[in-house]
This record gives sequence, structure tokens and C-alpha cells, in this order.
Amino acid sequence: TLFRSAFRDALEAMRLFFRGRWKKAFDLLDRLRELLTSDRAGWHTNSHMFVGFALSFLGEVAELRRRNLARIADAEDRGDLYTSVNLRIGHSVLVWLAIDDAPAARRHVREAMSQWSHTGFFLQHYRAMLAEAHIELYEGAGARAYETIERQWRALARSFLLRVQYVRADAYFLRARCALASLRDAPKRAARLREAVRLARKLDREAMEWIAPLAALVWAGVANAKGDRATAIARLCSAATLADAADMRLHAAVARLQLGALVGGEEGRKLDREARDWMDRQEIRVPERIASMIAPGFASFGEGLVSPVGL
Repeated sequence: TLFRSAFRDALEAMRLFFRGRWKKAFDLLDRLRELLTSDRAGWHTNSHMFVGFALSFLGEVAELRRRNLARIADAEDRGDLYTSVNLRIGHSVLVWLAIDDAPAARRHVREAMSQWSHTGFFLQHYRAMLAEAHIELYEGAGARAYETIERQWRALARSFLLRVQYVRADAYFLRARCALASLRDAPKRAARLREAVRLARKLDREAMEWIAPLAALVWAGVANAKGDRATAIARLCSAATLADAADMRLHAAVARLQLGALVGGEEGRKLDREARDWMDRQEIRVPERIASMIAPGFASFGEGLVSPVGL
């Protein structure tokens, strides 16, 4: 039957998603969404959400904005709190940050969570934490981003969500970025840098194609903070290549943008142009801010060059 076939395909899409096969998961989920048009709560609602999650990892920011805004409006018209909340937190803040509207991003996160239960610590609480930290990173407030993570990390660890690889890798990458972004203001910079190293090693141990570029970006930030320009360049090159292989185009573009600034000269200008052209097609207004959010630790918006830190 159609339902049985759809259920089988939905399970396969989830398997692909949790293995980081974003493109295949998106294609399958999107086909199912069009095939079965029921708007009732349940797997169909989740299919819309996971389509959005996949788009954010694919870096299809313009398409993510178009779909999420329409979906949020529809959910609010129908009083669908579950969908409305989940599409305004987590990586969905890219919808507003890409158009340089951090106040709107923060407002959506806080309005969404004001309607959600605060008993316990569930996936929505993690995704709200991630969204708030992303906004701080986007605005160049590395110390505040780190405080946001530190304040809720124990609750996250106790929630058992870190047993899910998708969440664990996402959270480790987030915390490592916050550690790197806060180096300039941290009272114990060496300890904060050691934390980034520890998290990069954890990401390496996950041994997954989609996690490898995340680890490479952290290692690049660590090398740059230590004053090791050659290693930082090598790690950014690796991050761009690995992100391309995993269909993570935004991460690849960010790696090339940061790489262009480090390399300099004609080669650096070419890398910079390539990254900015791609971001422009995704309607990203301030590439430097997005770059400092995804790959902090370089001389992007809100980040001055820091003196090398020894380990």
C-alpha cells in the first residue's frame, strides 16, 4: 500500500539523515512530503522539519528561508505549536541571520521557547541553546556565546541527548567554536584553547564523513590561535574539500572565505571571490559574520587577531 511504502521510505530517509547523507535524505523526504499531503501532526510534520534540517546542513540557505517562513506562517494559522517552535530554533536561525537580522532571530527563539515547557531538558532546549549561541557568535560576542553553552551544558549532558551521534557531534562542534570565539576575552586562554583541542579530537573519533569537515574547521582555528599559519591553511583546505564531499556547501564556502584571508595574494582573492559568489547566490548579506559563526578564530567580523597561545 501507499502508506506502507511511505513508512518504509521515511525510515530510510531517517537512516540517511542520521548518517549525514543530507542530499539523499532531503530528496527522499521531499518526495514523500509531496506524495502525502496530510497536515495532521505526526510523521508528516516531522518530515517538514527534517527537510529543513537537511537544507541547513546542505547550505541551501535561500531555499531554507523560503520553506521555513511559509511553514511557520501555516503552522501558526493552524495553531500547530510543535511545528512553529521547532522551525524557529536550532539551525533555523540561519533564516534570519543570513539576511543580517539578528534581533529577529533572537526574538523568534525566545518567543518560541516562551511557549514551550521548561520541565526537563529535551531536544528543543538543546536547539534553543544552539540558536542563542549562534546569534552571539554571529554578532561577534564570543564570551557571551561560551557563557550560553557553559550555563546549560550540564543539563544537556544529563539529558542523554549526547548519546545520539547527530546531537553529540553538533554540540561538540558548537562548544569548540564558542571556545575559539571567546579566546580574546577569556581569563585563561590556554585552558580554553585546550578545550577546543579536546573537542576536535572527540570529533575526529566520530569517524563520519559529515563530521570530518567540522573537526577540520576546529583544528584550523586552533592552529591559527597558536600562530601556526601553515597548519591553519592546510586544515582549511582540508575542511573545504571534506565539506564538498559531504555536500555541506556553506561550510565549504566559509572555509574558503577564511582561507582566502590567510593565503592572500591573487590565490586568496580567487578563493574569497568564489566563496562570496556562492554566498551571494544563497542571499547571505554579510559573509564575514556567517564565517565568524561557523569558523571562528580568524580575523572575521568581531574578531581581532589574537596573539599566539601555547599549549
